Amino acid sequence: MKKIIIILALASLCFTHSKAQIKMVAKSTYSFNGTGFAILDTSIYFNNPANPNPVNENFTDAYNFAIYDSSHYYYYNQTTQTLDFITRSIVTFDAGFAHQTLTKSYNYTNNINDTRDDYSNFYTGNNLDSQYFEHTILSPLSTIFYSKNFIHYNAGNNADTIWYVNFQNGNYFKTNKYCYTFNAQNLIDSTIGYESVDSINYSPKIISKNFYNLNGSIDSTVSYYWLSGIWNKYAKKQYSYNASNMRTLSETLSFNSATNVYTPSNRIQYLRSNGTLMDSTFHQSYNQATQKYDTLNKYGFIHYNGLLLHQHSYTFNQVTNVWENTPQVSIINYYYNMMPNSTSELTKETSDLMLYPNPCETYLTIKTPMLGAQFAIYSTDGKFMQSGTINQDQKVFVQALPEGMYIFKSTMKGKTMQELFIKQ
Repeated sequence: MKKIIIILALASLCFTHSKAQIKMVAKSTYSFNGTGFAILDTSIYFNNPANPNPVNENFTDAYNFAIYDSSHYYYYNQTTQTLDFITRSIVTFDAGFAHQTLTKSYNYTNNINDTRDDYSNFYTGNNLDSQYFEHTILSPLSTIFYSKNFIHYNAGNNADTIWYVNFQNGNYFKTNKYCYTFNAQNLIDSTIGYESVDSINYSPKIISKNFYNLNGSIDSTVSYYWLSGIWNKYAKKQYSYNASNMRTLSETLSFNSATNVYTPSNRIQYLRSNGTLMDSTFHQSYNQATQKYDTLNKYGFIHYNGLLLHQHSYTFNQVTNVWENTPQVSIINYYYNMMPNSTSELTKETSDLMLYPNPCETYLTIKTPMLGAQFAIYSTDGKFMQSGTINQDQKVFVQALPEGMYIFKSTMKGKTMQELFIKQ
């Protein structure tokens, strides 16, 4: 029952009207068990009305991240068939909500708070100077450091050195140091990684060199590792962009030191609409036997007026040559406090109407008993799409609908109910 309550709560958060900025209020992940989708985990985000920070989307790789004031994280327990409360996080900001200064994450085992993680950020002006990561066991009370990070800035106000001081069981373990050089455009030219076991004497480990196109985007990165007193080249990543300077290809090449030749390893192809929004990505591995790329995974994305709503992942079965839902993380749904340019038609009412699978491809099944009821399907901008009568098997054929989000409305015994669903 707990699972159902939380899912309905998320749905009720989706389309609430507000003049405030768009905030992400929840995110849910679903796995595929071979016959259907099952919820894997859920995060719910709470936002202070005074916090002006909107939801942020990374357009390069298509994912959203929320700048929230607190959050609850639940993970589905296969044994008890319930969503267990795992983590509660509380975020503290400085004046004006410009920077996150402290995040306290309270961790639960069997719904009992037993540990806490503190992530502290320290600033000088707008520059992040240092970070502390602490882990506290609440019973018996004890606190240990995970790591302490320190950042140095050059005269151009660029972070040119970062130290990651690592601890194990509260005791100093090692320090990783990264030094950055910059070109005339203040873009990172090279990164050198060092390691130390005493924070005094450092040994070089890796170096990467960046090359840029005329638009200031990384054209390629060449990587080396340190061995026997010399730098050894081992890999190169190269990128392609469209006319909007958005990434369309990311390819990794391995370096053969015996032949001094790069050989393809793997790549990601990005398909975008309007030159920016991600439609799909194809993850490919180079087959040395056939001398071509094999597509192993693909991801599809659904946006509404520029806002990411849904991600669906597929894995290619090389035995049956069929695309299948990825078992582990198959679907990610994002929920918001409002939708851009939404209408009153989108206001979510409390409803007992339950639809599955959601997202769907061919048929939408109405789990709520609705035999003989009239239904209508509308797009999220209010356009009528189709209508009919719910038959005995309580299935509605939706394959002809274009991919996107829709409103399913039905009237039974004088009561009108509606629910959102995604057609993929």
